[in-house]
Amino acid sequence: MKIKNLTLANFIARPNRFTVVVEKDSYRFKAHLRDLGRLEDLLNPGNKLLLKYMLVSGDRKTLFDVIAAFKDGEWIIINSVYIMV
Repeated sequence: MKIKNLTLANFIARPNRFTVVVEKDSYRFKAHLRDLGRLEDLLNPGNKLLLKYMLVSGDRKTLFDVIAAFKDGEWIIINSVYIMV
């Protein structure tokens, strides 16, 4: 599966279960976190996150969805929409 419109950012904080604050090129913004698990091993300040640009429509409040987090030299998908069996 190929996922288009991806960007890399650094995790800063998680103000609530569905939102993360990330930083890219010294600019901080919010991204949507679809899965509300604890994710303590993956969401640490400075950790790399892979984000997908999304069109803003309806009630959507962020421009990006979190797709994956980088840990131990590999990307771990944390968005269940992209997990394939």
